[in-house]
Amino acid sequence: MDDRSDDVSLTAPHAPRESGFFPAPQGAHRAEPSVSVRLLWPMVRAVGGDPRAETALGRLGLGGATFASPEGRVPHRVATRFVAEAAASLGDPFLGLRAGFDLDGVDLGAIEAVGRTRATLGDAWDVFVRYFPLLADGMHVEVELHADRALFRLCSGVDGLEPPQVNEFVVAALIGFASRNLAAPAVPLEVHLAHARPPHAADVERRLGAPVRWCANGNAIVVPRAALRVPLRAPNPALSRALELELARELADLRAMSGLLGLVRQAVAAELRVGSVSMAETARKLSMSVATLRRRLAEEGVTWSAVVDDLRRSLADRYLRDTDAAVSEVAFRLGFSDVTSFGRAFRRWAGVSPTEFRAQAAAA
Repeated sequence: MDDRSDDVSLTAPHAPRESGFFPAPQGAHRAEPSVSVRLLWPMVRAVGGDPRAETALGRLGLGGATFASPEGRVPHRVATRFVAEAAASLGDPFLGLRAGFDLDGVDLGAIEAVGRTRATLGDAWDVFVRYFPLLADGMHVEVELHADRALFRLCSGVDGLEPPQVNEFVVAALIGFASRNLAAPAVPLEVHLAHARPPHAADVERRLGAPVRWCANGNAIVVPRAALRVPLRAPNPALSRALELELARELADLRAMSGLLGLVRQAVAAELRVGSVSMAETARKLSMSVATLRRRLAEEGVTWSAVVDDLRRSLADRYLRDTDAAVSEVAFRLGFSDVTSFGRAFRRWAGVSPTEFRAQAAAA
């Protein structure tokens, strides 16, 4: 793309528009807080294809394509609204608990893989603290240590108030991780939930297996401080270090999505998913003119073409390494009109063909 102007429109076979990913920010200068689709997978499983929940998904623009890629992200406000609407429409106050306990290592991906290969629960908590933005960058996560107890706390950094089902989901997910991976039980002393005590509070406490402090300062699980030294079932320091390199790369990519450049990358990524990319469309999504977008990108030392090229390169690397998608499918996902054009661009990026790159990555 380095031989094209910034105003170029890049087209591929048209696909239906999907609005669930990063709706256009209106005059914002910072990326909207988002949630990995990985956290929505167990929620969608929990509603079991109920047509009332399907209606909520459609109303919020969360179609099937939203959940197809593990790298997908959904605006935080959209994800939490879906959870609240699904629970209300199904009349299921335990939706968050059911989904949280149903969440498994596949849902958490590399975060679970790294966490479960650490030596102790405390080491695993450290992984979650450092890399939780990959799951939800609108949440503040911390470990609070006291003389005889330790708290793993999650607080919303979006508006300070989440639906009760979201609060219960996150604590159930943390308890589930411990039960899957600890060599010995570590029963919580208590659980903190940020919402008010509901009529079914006794059932919530029974399902969590611990007394609950309601209207708390954030959501937390509280364990004896000695529990941080409880070993995990399958510690593997070498594997943990290798897997953490992938987490570090993903976190760096996510942080690159902040600010104007991040908003442009998000807009371009959304356009790539429907097979057509143009600077005019990117500018429209960001509520500015093409000239303003070009000027502001120049102030950050980049061009729109360079952003598209870099995003395509990064996504191509990930698709070829981490998925079984055919090269032709990868070309389509990246908005190329044909495989030949994709192959030519990929050789420029990596020095080898997509097929050769995938073979080398598999061998490594």
